[in-house]
Amino acid sequence: MSPLLFPYKESDTITIFNIHKLMNIKKIKKVITILKDFYGQYRIIFFICNLTVIFHENKDLFA
Repeated sequence: MSPLLFPYKESDTITIFNIHKLMNIKKIKKVITILKDFYGQYRIIFFICNLTVIFHENKDLFA
């Protein structure tokens, strides 16, 4: 399952890496959890290089 890097919101409170750096990271260690936010968007939180990074995921994957 590949995370989608877009769209993301600047207002996200969870740390978001520089997108260009994110795209170069190959070692996604583990999916921690899947959340559904207040806007009904699904997000997958990955643990990457000791940082928590949040991705918006395609809702169709969970349909």
